[in-house]
Formats: sequence, structure tokens, C-alpha cells
Amino acid sequence: MKFRLLVIAILFGCSVNEKGGIKPNQATVTLINLDQTFTKDFLDLYNLSDLIELKNSEDIFLTNIFRLQVFDKDLYAFDDSFSILVRYNSNGKILNRIGKIGNGPEEVPQISDFSIDEDGIIHLASGNSFKVHRYSTKGDYLGNTTIGEQMDQISILKGKYFASLTYFNRFNKNLGIFNSNGDSLKTFFPFKDVFPIGLTKISGHLTRNSSGKILFNEPASSIIFEISDLLQMKPKYQFISNNSLWPESKRHDLNDYFEKLASAEITHLSRFYEETESHFFFSINMKKTGIRKYIIDPRFGFLDKATNKVYLSNKEDFMVFFRGPYAANGNSFYLIIPKFELNKIAKENNRWSQELNEYSLKLNAQEEMDSPIILKFQVRDLED
Repeated sequence: MKFRLLVIAILFGCSVNEKGGIKPNQATVTLINLDQTFTKDFLDLYNLSDLIELKNSEDIFLTNIFRLQVFDKDLYAFDDSFSILVRYNSNGKILNRIGKIGNGPEEVPQISDFSIDEDGIIHLASGNSFKVHRYSTKGDYLGNTTIGEQMDQISILKGKYFASLTYFNRFNKNLGIFNSNGDSLKTFFPFKDVFPIGLTKISGHLTRNSSGKILFNEPASSIIFEISDLLQMKPKYQFISNNSLWPESKRHDLNDYFEKLASAEITHLSRFYEETESHFFFSINMKKTGIRKYIIDPRFGFLDKATNKVYLSNKEDFMVFFRGPYAANGNSFYLIIPKFELNKIAKENNRWSQELNEYSLKLNAQEEMDSPIILKFQVRDLED
């Protein structure tokens, strides 16, 4: 069934001040009503435009990609399970590893996230060392900056570090902004007796959009804020639903949040979203009722900025194996799935088998069945 779209720019009536509090203003926010969207099957919304297998080697093995960035046609994939960042070419061939793990003067004890600046310098956030370490694209060490706080996500914009901080920080805030010397410029979003370590694997994201601004939302929050390089912050997107979204008033009640997650009783914005000049791509986990095969029900949707229409994929079991969107460009975005899971989908789903037909030789190879597969999807020309 098709629903009439509701995406409205309204007077939101609040913003975040320098102390992390809320003050009235006339900022606008785009509401994305999950109850009133155009819904279609996944392959009716998107067509596959590229498939890239990230090759593994004896000393490089990626299984759980936390962040993917595309820069100058190369792919940068970070696996937080093994604390490893690898640069690949556009065909998935390993070019080099970035950041040697260790405690030496040019080593990193642990990597929590990374970001690439406008000049192609790679910045590695290390929660254990409380520093940001800089490397060239070829992996040459360029120095570090002491932030003095434990970070779990990072993005860089015009020489400023935007860092999602863990619970143990002197500001007791979720987001910190630092200059290139590591000095604190601003902090936002105070903690309220919560312990969010690890929740960023489920909810809460920090990324840079195509217009050169930062997008950020707190864990368990359905409001996404935009931050400029001048450190001005405003709410940009808010997801709403009649009765299933986790209430904003309870976003710091994470014990209850985890209980609801385990029971599949809430709809929540997933960790991944990306914005381009023409589209806002997102993933949503929908509330489930009755007998269920999986406790999660992920859907992949987007806002078309030209038409102000929102589209959302229908429920399909195979989507539980996809993660993303990790990166986006124009009307395209990237998802990641393990190779063996994609093989299973191709064997069990005729339409997927046809979609993947030209990539069959790659998929049917028996070696490296655990390797990640990057799928690039493009929005189809849609008629409502």
C-alpha cells in the first residue's frame, strides 16, 4: 500500500547552546514520518550498480566494518573488532594498511574510528591513547594531537575535530569539538547518569555530509543535528511515528532502551545514515510483533530533496544481513554484507540471483567466503 508522504519543515523551537542545554529559537527541522512514506520492495527502490569484494590476506582480515569512506576513488575500511584500517582500490585490492598497532612513537595502541580531511590526511582516533594520530594515504606517520579524552567516533572538518566521547570524560558531555592543537572549543549533549559505551554499534552516529557540515545524533535519539565549521548547531532531521519510536524524553534511559531492543518492541533510528547534495539516506529498525524469525527488522530509506518525498523499503528477511548506508554520493549509497550471506541470498531469491548475475564468478568462488562485499546501490527512477 502506498502512503502519501509527509515531510514537513516546521518551527522546531529548540536548539543546543554552548553548555549543552536547550534554548528556544526558530530553527527548522525536517520531519520524516515513518507512518506516511512511499514503500516499495528493496529492489524496486534501488538497482545494484557495483559489487566490490574486499580481499583479505594473511595479515589483513576484515569481518566487522565500523566505518567506510571513499576518497579519490579508493576505499578506506575500518574493522573495529581487529582495530585495523585498510586502504583498497576501487576493485577491492589491498593497497596498504594505515596505522601500525603498538606503543611505539609512531604506533597506535588501538583505533576507535577514523576520518579523512579535505587534503587526504587520515586521522585515527585512539580511545586508549587519548590522541588523534595522522597518516598519509600510503601509511606514513605524520604526527599526533592529544585530545585528552576517550573517543569512540570522530570526524574532521576544516582543521577541527568533532568527537563522540565516552562516558568517562571531564566534560560529562557526549560531543566534544577540538582544534588542531587539541584544545576544547565546545561541548554538547550532557550525560545524565548513563553508560553508553558500545551503544554506538547500534545507535548514534557522527559523519560529515557533502556540503561540508557535520551530522550527529545521540544514541537512542531520533533527532539528527547539523553542525557547521563555525560550530553553529541546529536540528536538521527528526524521525516521528505514532506510537512505536523510542521517546526522546527517555533517550538517556538506556537500561530500558536495551530491554526494549532485546524484545523488538521499539522502532529506532539505526546507527547509519549519510547525506548528499540530493538525498538523505538512512536505515531504520522497525518494531516487530507476533511470531518473528529475527528480533530486528531493518529498512533502508531516503529523502529525495528535490521532491521532498520519502521512500522506505518493505520488510524482507534478507535485509537483516546488510549494514549501512556507510557512504553516499549523489543518488548512490553503499551497503556491506558478508560474502557467504550474499551467496545464500542469491541462491534463495530469484530476483537477487538475476541482479547479481554478472558478478556470479566472484560470488561462486569458494575462497574467502567471510570477506566483506561492498554493494553500491543507485536510486531508481520512481513513479508513485
